[in-house]
Amino acid sequence: MIGRILGKRYQIVEKVAMGGMSNVYKALDMNLKRYDAIKILKEEFAQNTEFLEQFRQEANSVAGLNHPNIVNIYNVGSEQGLQYIVMEYIKGRTLKKIIKEKGRLFQDQVINYSEQIAKGLQHAHINGIIHRDIKPHNILITDDDRVKIFDFGIAKHSESSTMTNSGRIIGSVHYFSPEQARGLTTDLRSDIYSLGIVMYEMVTGRLPFDSESPVTIALKHMQEPVIPPITINSSISEKLNAVIMKAVAKDPIDRYQSMDDMLTDIQRVKGAGPLVYAIADGNGEVPTKATMDSTQVMSPVRTTGPVTAKAKFDGMPPDGDDEFEYDEIIEEEQREKRRNRGLLALLVGLVILLTGVSVYAVNYFNNLNDSRQEQNDQKTMSMINIVGMSEAKARLELSKFQIKLEPEYITSETPGGFVLESSPNAGEEVQTGGTVKAKVSKTREIVKVPDFSNMNLEQARAAIIGSDLVEGKVDDVYHDYILEGIVITSDPLSGRELEKGSTVNLTISKGKDPNKEDLVVPHILGLEPSLASETLMAAKLKLGSTTYVMVEDKDFDGKVVSQSLPMGTRVTLDTVINVEIGKYEETSAPESTTTPDSKPEVTKPEDTKPEDTKPEATKPDTKPATKPVTTTTPGTKPPATGKVTAKDLVEKDYYEAEEIALKAGYTISILNLHNPDGSVVPTAKKNELMDQGKINAVVKEVDISNKRILVNALSNVPYNE
Repeated sequence: MIGRILGKRYQIVEKVAMGGMSNVYKALDMNLKRYDAIKILKEEFAQNTEFLEQFRQEANSVAGLNHPNIVNIYNVGSEQGLQYIVMEYIKGRTLKKIIKEKGRLFQDQVINYSEQIAKGLQHAHINGIIHRDIKPHNILITDDDRVKIFDFGIAKHSESSTMTNSGRIIGSVHYFSPEQARGLTTDLRSDIYSLGIVMYEMVTGRLPFDSESPVTIALKHMQEPVIPPITINSSISEKLNAVIMKAVAKDPIDRYQSMDDMLTDIQRVKGAGPLVYAIADGNGEVPTKATMDSTQVMSPVRTTGPVTAKAKFDGMPPDGDDEFEYDEIIEEEQREKRRNRGLLALLVGLVILLTGVSVYAVNYFNNLNDSRQEQNDQKTMSMINIVGMSEAKARLELSKFQIKLEPEYITSETPGGFVLESSPNAGEEVQTGGTVKAKVSKTREIVKVPDFSNMNLEQARAAIIGSDLVEGKVDDVYHDYILEGIVITSDPLSGRELEKGSTVNLTISKGKDPNKEDLVVPHILGLEPSLASETLMAAKLKLGSTTYVMVEDKDFDGKVVSQSLPMGTRVTLDTVINVEIGKYEETSAPESTTTPDSKPEVTKPEDTKPEDTKPEATKPDTKPATKPVTTTTPGTKPPATGKVTAKDLVEKDYYEAEEIALKAGYTISILNLHNPDGSVVPTAKKNELMDQGKINAVVKEVDISNKRILVNALSNVPYNE
């Protein structure tokens, strides 16, 4: 296949991936002089109408989609029995591979990836496309952390069945929804469930349900509760836990009802405000419709006995997560229906007999219920305090006493969706089964932060006003590449959803820093601190922290024995250089021994003649009086103490963690600096603090890759400026 030209245009250069139904190749588009990806259906499936239809379905599904988080389809073709799709070529790794390499991901990374996946699916849903096979294997992460969703091979238009024409269920068993497992009609909420499972795997490093049998896994999706991820990874926030648990609810009515709703809550996880649709109640669980409404009597889900059926696989890769097909559950339900047909005739006769009895029973129980209702209406209780709760939380608490909430929405400065007043007030008498009135802060209209790319300040201000937002603080900073007067970034970032009237801060370029020079770190080892400081000042650099370390060579006492950046390193103006200063403490040697290389000391008392005093003979095999010097040689870093692990750095002051990392030969930097309230310090401010050596924060999360360490740190003081 390598070297073959398809459609007189695409020259195949290498194979990049293998799947159950198809292979993916890298190909050169000879017309546009670019690399594309070509997905070719395997020959053994090219004559199978069902697989061929599924392959064409992918092209038809994605062809009408145009979104930065979905892989683009460029062309579709067939040639000499080969069916192929020409797609955008993406250089990166699958999310599954990243999870396998790193295990649990940072919460910030989970939110970032989840938000991009949700945006891509949101676009697909708007266009009537349900993916139905969302899993980490079908999500590419580029080198700059952009998400690309691909493999719409089993996607369908809204309200379609999960089953193939042959009556089998298709999907990835570890990730598909309970309704997919049953072969029922799926809608966009099936994608929401699958995304919830993907998020679960990102924060815990494992799947919620697993087994050697695909059928067993499917039954677990249908029957077993999901263990809250916060019980496995306690470092995630309650809000992120609540989002995941709501997404993976068994009943579609208890999940997010649209990807818009889920995206809103994902974006609120990092902020200080509450979630809109899920409730982070601190116990790792999320209320469902069954807990929020009155008790309901429901028909049980039919399941088979011990699972002995044999799943039918096709081209499953070693990880066992590709598409599979099985029909055991459907066949069992069909057998159940046939058994029930024999009872139908008997039931028809009984219905006639029971009709008369039913009329009497209905009248009797109606009178009985009316009597009980009158008794319940007389029961009273002390009103609970719901002021300050979200509307959803208040409804949940009141529903425990069969009390309904009657909200009145009013404009308020507080975030939308919170109870401001209740009638009756907390502590006053209220009837169970009655109604409580409450004033609830009105949720403001949501708008998106505009794209400020290549805008100057005046254009950006006009865009902010046009989006019904308010201009906040404007910072001017130097930038090596962006021209003076052009917007560098905004806070919040472009594309983020905000309440109408919210504030947007801007950072404007002042152009290239005229004082920024390409400087070189001088050699300061062996110098006293004062002279080292003068040498650095002459080089337009600064002396940073000084740490004293024990040395066993008196010549290094009070002198620089280590510098944080070696001589010759190219840096910018006012870069801070930290140093270590030697500290020597003399130790006395035993009187009867001397070192082999030292001259014996001769004592001359006043009453002793020189000729009467003889030096003690030196014995070649005499042991040294002191241990051999093991101090660090100037110009080198202290020896590595072993491999640095996340446990060595978590909960340590950043500069303490930095010292541990540098001494072990690692580089370390801060990915995100969080304020005490959880919000992220703007990148420009974080970089300014790092340049000034003023980071006052504790390391919370660590990512180690080779000799590079990235950390997320929680500041001890707020940085709102």
